[in-house]
Amino acid sequence: MPLRSSSDFYSEFGKQNRRLFGFSFVELLMVIAIMAIVFSLGMASYRDFSRRKQIEAAVNQVRSDLDFARQNALSGVKPQNSSCNSPNTLLAYVFVAQSGSYTIRSRCSGGTVDVRSGVSLPYGVTITSNILSDCTTPNAGNSIEFLPRGNGTNLPAGACFRIRFSLTGSGFTQDIIVDQSGSIR
Repeated sequence: MPLRSSSDFYSEFGKQNRRLFGFSFVELLMVIAIMAIVFSLGMASYRDFSRRKQIEAAVNQVRSDLDFARQNALSGVKPQNSSCNSPNTLLAYVFVAQSGSYTIRSRCSGGTVDVRSGVSLPYGVTITSNILSDCTTPNAGNSIEFLPRGNGTNLPAGACFRIRFSLTGSGFTQDIIVDQSGSIR
């Protein structure tokens, strides 16, 4: 048996290893299939996360504006408008819900002034509102009044006002409840 030189050995070793490196077509298909499954699961989770965040953003926006109306009513702040300027008095701040928007009005003895008119909600988010006579049974009503100087709201004793947010095409809903005292939760 003839002796081989070390360069012959390494060149022969390199030829064999070249055939061993690389992936077969089946292995590549398996990797692509696994990546597609992981991607589709991640995409579905992201879509649900995005939808929940849309509703949360709308809820936070409305809650902030409800707090604004409640605080202005509590402190008796009137908008600068001829309908509300002296000698006219503040009667209430009113939150009115429409399907995809809402309005906050100041009702004074001289008339009504839109403080925030037709505030739009994020795309696909709708709101419905109603008065809950015992904080569980819905009745008609799409507005609530925050009365000035700590007098609460226009709701009857034991009643609540519910604002329900829903996202079109999904089952996601979230509620804001305002009780008779004006507390927002």
